[in-house]
Formats: sequence, C-alpha cells, structure tokens
Amino acid sequence: MSSILTLNCSIDQGLLLSKISPYNTGSYCPTGSSGPTPCPAGKYTNATRTVTCLDCPIGHYCVLGTSDPVPCPEGFWCPVSSTAANLHPCAIGTFLNTTGGQKAADCLSCSPG
Repeated sequence: MSSILTLNCSIDQGLLLSKISPYNTGSYCPTGSSGPTPCPAGKYTNATRTVTCLDCPIGHYCVLGTSDPVPCPEGFWCPVSSTAANLHPCAIGTFLNTTGGQKAADCLSCSPG
C-alpha cells in the first residue's frame, strides 16, 4: 500500500488528492479521512480524486459506491437520493412501462378490464 494513502486528507486536501493515483470512481476522500471512502447509498461520483459525492439524481438510484446512477426500473419511481430500485412502486391500479420514473404521477392508470 502506498504511504500517500495513509496520510490524513485534512493535512493538505489538494496536494493529497493530486498525488493519489486515480482510485475507483464511486469513492471520495472526505476531510479528515485516511483515504478513499465509498460514496454512501443515495449518492455517487463519477470523478476521481474528489472530496464529495453528489446526490443521486431524480429517476435513478445509487447503492453504496455508485459511480453511475442506475435508472429506476419499470413499475417504480425514484426521487432524488434514492438508495434502492424498489422503494417506490407504482400504486395498485397504475403502471409505468419505462425506466427512469421520477414521481408517483409518472405512473399511469390501468385500463379497465
């Protein structure tokens, strides 16, 4: 393990991040940490050498360590910072036949019969 990764990020955040070899996207180096940390669920980063993670965008979900937000599957909708695909299903009697649903109103009423 490189000794640069054992340095405290708060010593010189910019210098440390510029010397760390690119680590996986989906990780960041928070102030005071000793090295890269996976982005928490509901957040992501697709950049390397970053100090923060971004909120998972509406219509997507982000699990721990996400680098590319995943579109919400058919039949579900995902608000900002969603942590899983199946948290917000369309209500009974409604459906969504596309991915990336953003709100309950995106679910359409089923036809009678």
